[in-house]
Amino acid sequence: QITGGLINALIIIAVVVVMTFGLILLYKYKCYKIIGGWLILNSVVLLSFFSMIYVSQLMEMNGWCASSPTVFIGLFNFAVMGIICVHWKGTIHHATGISDHCLCPDGPHFHQTPA
Repeated sequence: QITGGLINALIIIAVVVVMTFGLILLYKYKCYKIIGGWLILNSVVLLSFFSMIYVSQLMEMNGWCASSPTVFIGLFNFAVMGIICVHWKGTIHHATGISDHCLCPDGPHFHQTPA
């Protein structure tokens, strides 16, 4: 048992080291599109995986039923919109959803001190 656990730990450490070294090499040789694709792929996998766990627990707890295609399409839409929200390169106002004129119709007044 101890040797099996030790082997598992060494495998995980080796994967982390190899992936870190690979990302450093990609950064060194300016392969930014590959790094961006890797980040988007990881975001999709994590968002989909954890959303599926949450939805399955929610459905089981409340006794809801849904067909597999319905759940798949819903989670796919959620993952795609999540990736767009996280990785879309817009202005800070688009990223936060706040516009100066929405908060103050006569212009931006974020840094004024009261008189």
